[in-house]
Amino acid sequence: QTRVLEARAHAEGLAWARLPLLPASLRRLDGTLAADVSLGGTTEAPSGEAHATLGEATLDGSPLAALSLDARADGRKLELAGRAGEAAFLKGAGEIEGDWPLRVEVDVAGLPAQALLDAVTTGGQPGATLEARGTVVLDLALRDPGRLRYAGEGLAASGRLQRLEWSVDPFQVEGSAEEATVAGLRLTTRAKERPGAAARAEARAKAGEGGGG
Repeated sequence: QTRVLEARAHAEGLAWARLPLLPASLRRLDGTLAADVSLGGTTEAPSGEAHATLGEATLDGSPLAALSLDARADGRKLELAGRAGEAAFLKGAGEIEGDWPLRVEVDVAGLPAQALLDAVTTGGQPGATLEARGTVVLDLALRDPGRLRYAGEGLAASGRLQRLEWSVDPFQVEGSAEEATVAGLRLTTRAKERPGAAARAEARAKAGEGGGG
């Protein structure tokens, strides 16, 4: 049954981790939530916009850039946009008809990869770095979430872990909620010498040559 929608809401200063009904995985995220929602139209053709920002964001206590999400609908189309700090990392668009199909594009380079690494390692790997790039496209139906498909193009990453530098060449991935296929994945590593190690090795080599003469 189609119903008329009319609602406005504003909230600020909400502690994310204290929100009710959050799954345990999302409670690892924390920060101060502010949101504005304006909704109209009908349940079959909603219109309006919503804006949400998570300031002072952290993941397992490690700081993240402020996260924001914008959504707009005009009764026929839905648009999404997401940012991490000043970097746009998400955009999406879909039709408000049928199962409400939606295509979302994620710019991996816009994600706070270093902050996520710091959170995962909880400071146990000082000096570890991570950079990532590429694009992930998700196709889903808002009224049938099980119909998820995704594909990644030009995905690549590089970083450093202790004295090991590593990189992943651009690769592709595609799949659904049940399976995934990866093509072209290649990992390269290179040990990085400690400062002065090369000079000390050369000195030892010369000392050995002198002793042999």
